[in-house]
Amino acid sequence: AAWHIGYEGDAPVWQDLAARLARGVPDAELRLPWRAPGMLWLVLRDALPRGPAFAAATLCAVASNLVLLSSGVHAEALYLALALVTLLDQKALAGRSQIAVPLRWGALHGALCLFRTEHLLTFAVLLLVARVGRVGWRRLLLAVAGAALLIVPWQLRAAALVREFNAAGEPATATLRWQPDAIAAVEAVPVFAQRPVVELVEAAVRERGATVVEHADLAVVRDAYGTWPEPLPVPWIALYGPLNFFLANSPEANGGYSRRALDRDPPLAGGAGRYPEPVRRTLGREKRFSLGYPPHLDLTVHGYARGLATIAADPFAALTRAARKLWYAAEGATGGIGGYALPIGLSGVRRPVDFVTATGWWARTWRIAVLLVAGFGLWRMRANRALWPLFAFAATKLMVIAVFFGYARHGALCLPVVAVGVAAAFAPWGARCSPRPRRRVALAALAVLLLFEVARLLHGAAATVDGRPVSAGEPFGAGDYERRRIEFR
Repeated sequence: AAWHIGYEGDAPVWQDLAARLARGVPDAELRLPWRAPGMLWLVLRDALPRGPAFAAATLCAVASNLVLLSSGVHAEALYLALALVTLLDQKALAGRSQIAVPLRWGALHGALCLFRTEHLLTFAVLLLVARVGRVGWRRLLLAVAGAALLIVPWQLRAAALVREFNAAGEPATATLRWQPDAIAAVEAVPVFAQRPVVELVEAAVRERGATVVEHADLAVVRDAYGTWPEPLPVPWIALYGPLNFFLANSPEANGGYSRRALDRDPPLAGGAGRYPEPVRRTLGREKRFSLGYPPHLDLTVHGYARGLATIAADPFAALTRAARKLWYAAEGATGGIGGYALPIGLSGVRRPVDFVTATGWWARTWRIAVLLVAGFGLWRMRANRALWPLFAFAATKLMVIAVFFGYARHGALCLPVVAVGVAAAFAPWGARCSPRPRRRVALAALAVLLLFEVARLLHGAAATVDGRPVSAGEPFGAGDYERRRIEFR
């Protein structure tokens, strides 16, 4: 019951959606394509000498952060395993193999895009790497066709869901008389967003003592909220990209995950006093995300533009946030070994929708040392073209982290690359040793680690979250979006 508390990803969200679906509770996330629907030694055996390949695979097998990734119903563990499997076919693409190889390779990448939307970038870069490796255009087109076999059906379904949602909902009932041009303007608004518009406009008209709604009266919506409701666009796989981009680059997020930017008060041009009481009551309050609320709908439609405007308004702050995101990723890529996360320990801070990472000077020192060693090893392997696909995979993960949320759990996807770097850094030392002593040292190290694991299993584990004991589930409830201190004993 204690181990799972170290990682709170999207599992509670999926479980909550499943429960609501079972109860027949309507929800926008169930009616829209809101989210993506959802072995290292084998990969490296031809890219590295046998010793370093086996060492890198062993480091991954005992890495505490990869164990955390697999501690529950989390997409990252399956995603990483399948992504590594695709690298087995990367070399075969350039050979004279059957057309099944590029089709299979592309289809698997298509499946990965349905797990994580940002894998579209990874797939594009891996296609470029394959082309640099002299894979012919015909094979690359076959790979794209293989990916399209999985992505296109979902895109068609997503388009149908969005069209249906834009036309869904109960039309707003007017209580005042509306001029024809005002009626036409509201009818152009998606049905699910019409009610808030009508209610605000009529409340504003009543407050000034009028009984007829003119087209000019609709300006109160844009004055109050800074936007006019628009239909949802058809997304690339999932709708949450623009919204997440804005949230990830908002000052409130400070590099990690935060929904606090959704609680911002609307602009209310001219002062709050000129708007009806229902609008004023929302000021200073937490706002549950709703597509019927114009500012939230605007972020869902135009989140990329709003996020870029935030970055342009203060580039230095944006760079600082990006650096912080990359450090959070480094924490995920440089954890400890085994269930105790030796030598830095597993206790630490769990940021929202992320897993626990050790804190303090010793943990920072350990991570910097690991990164330096791995960097040295990777520099030595930079000319090894067989490793370029793995490097490209990690590079695209870091690119996504820099512009979206800084998650340690996403940084852990780069852990295999760090393991390769560490193994490559120590490879010259290992090559100077005769096989028998080297084997003995490796077996002794694994035996010591196994003893620690046996002791951990016999002793059991207990955990606290901000001092509250963990008996079964999350003490603060599912979907807890706060930074918490996790202690394992």
